[in-house]
Amino acid sequence: MGFKFKLEPLHKYKKQMVDLEQQKFAQLTQRLVQIDREIETITDQLKKHIDQNSQMNTPNDSTSLCYVPNIQSLQQRESQMRMIHTGLKELREQKALVLREFNQQKEILNTAHKERKMMDKSKEKALVAFQESLQRKAEKMLNEQSIQRYQRA
Repeated sequence: MGFKFKLEPLHKYKKQMVDLEQQKFAQLTQRLVQIDREIETITDQLKKHIDQNSQMNTPNDSTSLCYVPNIQSLQQRESQMRMIHTGLKELREQKALVLREFNQQKEILNTAHKERKMMDKSKEKALVAFQESLQRKAEKMLNEQSIQRYQRA
């Protein structure tokens, strides 16, 4: 006569839910890291463009004349800067959405962990109750045997 937990299917289901939620959480974490990397690379590109513009506007030591860019090159740089800024803005918006989803998933994962812990505690209590009932049955059998021995003697 072994211990059987009546709610074992539910316990397994809760365990699977925790695993599934952990996978979703890990995916969102990876997505956040990926977006952060993309933001960092775009920010570096932006810094390079800014440094490039500032270097072109300062006179060199060897020449006293300053390089004056033409309108077309200025418009091209401006359009590049706009593209970089719009890309950065889109990534930050994506990050905000993913961060919101990340926080929701974190709450769902916490809830799933709590439910699983409750099932684990319930299983432990059922096991302790089962062991106590076995112990009581064993004591009862020993008491009956000792009573029978006492009555024979």
